[in-house]
Parts: sequence; C-alpha cells; structure tokens
Amino acid sequence: MRRLAWVVALLLGLILTFGGPLPALAQGQVEIKAPVATITLNKPERLNALDIEVWEGIRDAAEAVDGAPGVRAVILQGAGGAFCAGLDVKAGSTLGAV
Repeated sequence: MRRLAWVVALLLGLILTFGGPLPALAQGQVEIKAPVATITLNKPERLNALDIEVWEGIRDAAEAVDGAPGVRAVILQGAGGAFCAGLDVKAGSTLGAV
C-alpha cells in the first residue's frame, strides 16, 4: 500500500479505536482539486455506517487519491447529518470476511 493510502487507513483505524465517527464509501465520491482530495461517504440513510461495501469503497478511494498527482491532503467526510455511526450491526457478521 502506498504512503497516502496507508495514512488514510491509519486515520480510519484511529477513529474506530477511539469510538469516533467513520465514513462510508461504496456509495460515495472522490473529488480531487489538487492539492486537496475530498472523499465523501454517501450512505446517509444508515448514518454512513460501515459494512463490506463501505470498507471496499474506502480502499478504492484511498487508491484513487494515492494515484492522483499533486494531492497533499485528504478530507474525509460523511454525507447527511453524521460522519459515521460506526459498524453497521446488520452487516457486522460479514466484516470478518474482509
């Protein structure tokens, strides 16, 4: 994993470790306006809760941003009124497969 993808993964891990918010992405978007990339997690009906699709989306977004020339900072945000509700308990049993 390249440096920027590692930093995004580290930040997401820290957010989860401290019980804070975390975004979703499988339904999300990446906007790059160098030197800043914005990853918007877009699953507001579930408060951007984490499931397999969200984790895969975060990975894909990190890879896309990592490959973008000139990006020096990443903003990670959630759509709707929440950044992230944490683990989606309805999908929690499937996360072990990741």
